[in-house]
Amino acid sequence: MEQARLDGTWSPDSAAGEEESDGTVRTFVEVAVPIPVPGGLTYEVPDALSALVVPGCRVKADVGRRRLVGVAMAVHQEPPQDFKPKALAEVLDIEPVLSTEMLDLARFVADYYMAPLGETVRLMVPADLPPFGDRRVTLTDGGALAPPRDEHDAALVQYLIEHPRSRVAELQKTLRLPDLPSRLQELRELGRVAVEEPGRRAAVMSRRSRSRRETWRTISKPPDVRPRDGPSCRCSPSSAGRRP
Repeated sequence: MEQARLDGTWSPDSAAGEEESDGTVRTFVEVAVPIPVPGGLTYEVPDALSALVVPGCRVKADVGRRRLVGVAMAVHQEPPQDFKPKALAEVLDIEPVLSTEMLDLARFVADYYMAPLGETVRLMVPADLPPFGDRRVTLTDGGALAPPRDEHDAALVQYLIEHPRSRVAELQKTLRLPDLPSRLQELRELGRVAVEEPGRRAAVMSRRSRSRRETWRTISKPPDVRPRDGPSCRCSPSSAGRRP
């Protein structure tokens, strides 16, 4: 399996996995990003994200100076031979948005029509499906006052106090909690945190702004001073003001 380098050249992967000095095996992921290259790009998966990244989930990866949203195509332990891959930035989904069959179909379509793999995969992902990692978490007053259930809750509360409206992906990358999605759901049911859907704040602000504009048009519109319908006066100017 060939992998695209970030500079546009190509190199085959090595056959064996690479281990760190402490004996842990490094994990890599092939990401299909929406750029005009035939295949995917290889990134190294940080330890904080290794339990979350699975084929079919959306991720964020650095391509040059840009950070793009792509889809994980394959996870493996085969490091590239002649270049050092960048670290994967974020994992945006807690479960795959594309099945293995859909990923295989994307590879077939991209190969058959000689189209970029990233663009092919992007067209398969529903456009109105918000990533879980883009949700923002806010600590409620009750959550700030309630005693934490364990040390992980204490770390989460402290981080939310220092960083209000943090994204779920940022929380996972910083705190490295393996059960973060289920923990947030439990805290949400207890009323200790509020989870904001992606784009909801912008939609609310847009509705408020539209309501303000409509209100301003109403109060700034000049009153209708046209006379009501009734009998017309046929008096001549000379007879105006004369008594009968």
